[in-house]
Amino acid sequence: MQLSEARQMKHVFYSYEKAKTAIRQLGIKSRNQYAACYHLDARLPSAPHKFYGEEWQSWYDYLGNLHTKNYPAYDEAKNITNAAGISSKRQYLTCEALMALPRTPDKVYKYKGWTGWTNFLDKVTVCPYETYEEAKSAVRQLDVSKQSDYLEKYKADPRLRSTPHRIYSADWKDWYDYLGTDRNKFYNSYSEAKSAAVNLGITKYTEYVSRYREDPRLPRHPGTTYENVGWTKWGDFLRQNARFHSYEEAKQKVLELGVTSGAHYVKVYKCDPKLPGCPAAVYKGKWPGWANFLGKDTASAYASYSEAKVAAQNLNITTSIDYRRRYLEDPKLPSRP
Repeated sequence: MQLSEARQMKHVFYSYEKAKTAIRQLGIKSRNQYAACYHLDARLPSAPHKFYGEEWQSWYDYLGNLHTKNYPAYDEAKNITNAAGISSKRQYLTCEALMALPRTPDKVYKYKGWTGWTNFLDKVTVCPYETYEEAKSAVRQLDVSKQSDYLEKYKADPRLRSTPHRIYSADWKDWYDYLGTDRNKFYNSYSEAKSAAVNLGITKYTEYVSRYREDPRLPRHPGTTYENVGWTKWGDFLRQNARFHSYEEAKQKVLELGVTSGAHYVKVYKCDPKLPGCPAAVYKGKWPGWANFLGKDTASAYASYSEAKVAAQNLNITTSIDYRRRYLEDPKLPSRP
């Protein structure tokens, strides 16, 4: 702000002392009230602590409130706060009934009894179990067998914590030991393990490797554990949560729908929510072409130019570039007509 502008502003707003008088007349007692009401007098600035510069003393002085030296003693302030039913710092800062108390009790009572908000608000601090073994015994009462269950139920015991592996780091072994779950007690059947993985919302191998410990009964290597009792591949193990059919499954579904061409497929694929709109992209690594996908590997080209022309027009193909990109949608269209 240039000097001339500053002088003009000085004529617009009250002097510091006159502003204090105007505030008394408006009955403003707090910073929140000031922020909400200062505009009722056009000569009061929105940020007086900035506007009055060196003249500024404090909000206590500006609002005409008692200075810190007149605040009640720590114990009295604590009793007043508790009597008002205040249970959080936010409530304390917004309660008008506590206007006689400091806005920053942690600073005002820093050397006069202050130890923290928990003590000031008379909150009871419940300490975690002293030893790892005590915590383990308490966990047995929750009847949980996996980490995800524990994280849902541990608050039922105020002395249990969400991060026991950090609190008891010196004695910590693993979640199996903490929950009392047999490390080798995996799901008896492949289908049970498969369902458990799906229930965790796991959709791919890398995610399984990073999250399988959330259920102590899931093995690290399910392919080895269930090698001769159901295991085929990761795609099948996590299949229940897969978005699309496998390529072979999709081929079978297409045959069941009686699809005869790529154009026909585009019209009917939504009949099965697990059929992709663009199978060539979804099955990129396995895609041999529409002919194979539609079960028409032996399809011959159209017998005449006019038939091929009509077929291309039915696909709404209008340029040679478009044709080269889409001719496979009809197994009977040649690559070089």
